[in-house]
Amino acid sequence: MNRKKFRLLLVLAAVLLALTAGCAAEELPRDAGCMAAYIGEDGLMLYRFDDDSHTLLHQGRYLAEPVFSPEGGYVYFRGGSDSFCAPLDGSRVLLAAKNAEYVCSDGEAAIFRSLTEGVTRFDPVSGESTALIAQPETGYIGAVSFSPDRSRAVYTVCADDIGRTQLLSICVTVPGASDPDEYAASMFARNAAVEPVAWTPDGSTCVLAVTESSSETRSLMLFSVMDGALSDFSGRIPQITANGELSISADGNTLIAPTFRSSSDLFESLFVLDLTDRTYSYLSGGYAPMLGCAISADGDVAAYSLGESDTTAYGIFVNSNGKTLLICGGDGTSYVCPSFFADGQELYFLDTFEGKIALCRAYANSSGASELFAGIVEPDGVYCKTLRDTFSLYDTTGRTDEATEP
Repeated sequence: MNRKKFRLLLVLAAVLLALTAGCAAEELPRDAGCMAAYIGEDGLMLYRFDDDSHTLLHQGRYLAEPVFSPEGGYVYFRGGSDSFCAPLDGSRVLLAAKNAEYVCSDGEAAIFRSLTEGVTRFDPVSGESTALIAQPETGYIGAVSFSPDRSRAVYTVCADDIGRTQLLSICVTVPGASDPDEYAASMFARNAAVEPVAWTPDGSTCVLAVTESSSETRSLMLFSVMDGALSDFSGRIPQITANGELSISADGNTLIAPTFRSSSDLFESLFVLDLTDRTYSYLSGGYAPMLGCAISADGDVAAYSLGESDTTAYGIFVNSNGKTLLICGGDGTSYVCPSFFADGQELYFLDTFEGKIALCRAYANSSGASELFAGIVEPDGVYCKTLRDTFSLYDTTGRTDEATEP
């Protein structure tokens, strides 16, 4: 090879390296691929963060509980008593499950709990639904929770009795198996309501929330999926509020919920449960009732909203490393329903001041908030029961793959 050709190759290689380095250094905008699904006046709406656009996915009434599929290509939602699947590519909306609510995803398909068809799995690509847990011969499945690897499920079997929900049994099963391990309701107090709410990361134990009749609190108990044995937490049975929100970190290691630390407390504290070692602690809540809470993906930072009759007292607070920071509030607004972005750097929440419901966001380590959009409808209390049921976020900030735009 002569020297001229050699020098030319060196120049081309240098240019190529420079271009490659430039591409590697270039990062997608933070909002790339982030979306919000929400219930608006016209129906189910899609908002894209990167271009500030709104799209009607499904026109209709009595809608609630939008949830994105893991890859962001679909939004599941409730229409009346049934659950549906709305593809973001504009394809027709599909019935996912009758008389059912969304439970979770197994990565490729959605899992639903139906009052009439048991627990089903819906594949949005094929549009087909299959049974995971058969409808009980007597009663219906009241609540179900899957282990972290989706290999086991704990569920309750209930029946309606003169306006009351009666617990018949609690079951453990491998999805698709015909015969579950069944444990009698007599292991709990009479007329107690039981709900599986979390799992230990190793999948050996399910955390049950047990509410006795007319109680304002829920007791947390440990339930072994191997033999059905109930146990407490080192001799104690922690309590969380009966109607308070419950949040579990994305890594599955931490659960938080509002609670009264003692019977003499006027306002709630945050109960923090380490699901790995089964120990718990408390974070001070503040001077007003809690209106929502959230935990970051790594379980290190907690957020909660406080409020009372004076709307200027509403605010979003963040607790990290033993310190509490007021993110926003006290300015005549009403902030509720906090949730973390996957990377923990930002929060999103609702502003409900004077009848307007808007989605907002703020940095988790500094004060101030910005409004993304307004137009979310007020819950009707029947089909859409709470503000949490009016919106959902698809967040790309914690993703490592290249597909951020579905």
